Amino acid sequence: MHSPAQHVLIADCGSTRCDWAVVSLPSQQVDFFATEGINPLMVSEADFDLWLKHFIDKHIAPRAHPIEHVYFFGAGCIEGSVQRAVQSHFARYFPIAQVLVGSDILATRFAVDPPGPAIIGILGTGANASYFDGIKVHMPIPALGYLLGDEGSGTDLGRALLQRILRQTLPSELLQDFFNSYPKRPRQILRELYSHPNPNRYLAQYARFIHRHRAHPAVRPWLIERFQLYVQYHLTPIKTSYDRRDVYLTGGVATLFVEEIEEVLNRAGFDLCGTCERPIEGLARYALQHGELSW
Repeated sequence: MHSPAQHVLIADCGSTRCDWAVVSLPSQQVDFFATEGINPLMVSEADFDLWLKHFIDKHIAPRAHPIEHVYFFGAGCIEGSVQRAVQSHFARYFPIAQVLVGSDILATRFAVDPPGPAIIGILGTGANASYFDGIKVHMPIPALGYLLGDEGSGTDLGRALLQRILRQTLPSELLQDFFNSYPKRPRQILRELYSHPNPNRYLAQYARFIHRHRAHPAVRPWLIERFQLYVQYHLTPIKTSYDRRDVYLTGGVATLFVEEIEEVLNRAGFDLCGTCERPIEGLARYALQHGELSW
């Protein structure tokens, strides 16, 4: 039986970045931190433990108050086996805390906190979507990851860009700007990509270059196409099953390309009701208002 939490640790962890918040309920104070991200599904348990210990030594160990609740929302934390593995790592360092582990889409649910049933989705390094019925989150569409899915994500956009860059099918001014922005030879890019421990993260870094040229006639058509595929594979099946059109999105791509995404959504019969780049602020706000996050 756990006593009411006084100090809460929340993590919203993607493959590229992990945002943390330590919420002190008595003082209503929140401290935010950011570290390199990690996907528990894609790394060894030893690497995950090393990553976690580094964060704790730097940001938690110097604190005077113990942590009574830990909420970890992470990419790859959908399967029960992954959730249990992550939970055991945190329990080792926070022996008196109640530790709950959930998916990144569950973090979106608490961060945007829709007033009623809605479609909630993520467009960041990866991509997925779910239906929130007002109480629970339902995920009828499986998240296939960057090899088989993630349409419209930063990884997906970066892949589409590099295909065109390395095949030199873009206009010369775009090729020149790309190699001025990233002074590397094509062989070096390929070597970096295929040797990178997180190729999805490597690809997603190029989303900002795409954003800079998003209105270019050689970029806009395939950029719109990638978001149309996100709607087709992630949102339309939920709309068909649950008859909802309200959409809330989180993630860097969702906020970076909000105009293009809203255009695609409206054309497909959806309403974009809200976006936020980093859910951690909404998660902390929810904890302050409700004292805990439960599902």
